[in-house]
Amino acid sequence: MADSRRHAVKAFPWGVVVVASLGAVASIAAVTVAGVTLLVARTVVTPPKRRPEDTRILSVDGAGDLITLSSTADSRLPGEYSLFFADGGGHARVGDIVAETSETVVRRLLAVDRGDLSHARRGRFSGWFYTGPADLGFPFQDVEIPTELGPAPAWLVPAEEPSTRWVIEVHGRAVRREETLRAVPVFRAAGYTSLLVSYRNDEDAPASLDGRYGLGDTEWHDVDAALRYAIDHGATDVVLMG
Repeated sequence: MADSRRHAVKAFPWGVVVVASLGAVASIAAVTVAGVTLLVARTVVTPPKRRPEDTRILSVDGAGDLITLSSTADSRLPGEYSLFFADGGGHARVGDIVAETSETVVRRLLAVDRGDLSHARRGRFSGWFYTGPADLGFPFQDVEIPTELGPAPAWLVPAEEPSTRWVIEVHGRAVRREETLRAVPVFRAAGYTSLLVSYRNDEDAPASLDGRYGLGDTEWHDVDAALRYAIDHGATDVVLMG
């Protein structure tokens, strides 16, 4: 009887148990990866309704020309930037870094365009800097680009002298055409008329049926419509920037 029990133990298929366990772990891992992938994919293609304000606003000096921020990857960047606060309702412009420690960054405060910065506690950096074409000091027009989903608003900034050279400026994912305003002075100095376009699912542009970004797979139709608009209005040499 004892020999039979020993034989039964020896004959138990432990290899099958190990393989089955590894298979279960692999299945769980696959489901987890699939879930994370789906979440990331949805985040990438869904226009955000709210943007995180990940920089703490520690103080604004009494003269209003310096602002102290928490030290983050964004707040340490050299250059001039927009600083949105109050859930995007407030907007300021910050300039060069004048002092920093391991925990804080002091920058020049160039302007507060809207909102009460003195009561703000958090904000987020943006590469926009300009809030609209009027900030540039150049003549401009509000125009509409006929797209297959309806009219998409755009800004037209003519070249200083009449020109058939145009640049179509296309902003990135999850932002707006204000992002491309920085490039206008450069192209205008080079003799280009600038057309700053919106596209489907922007806040001020027509929405697609699914309300999601196509990561270029659908937006190109709107860019193509902008190209047609430029050609119809005298462009013979077009640069596509974006």
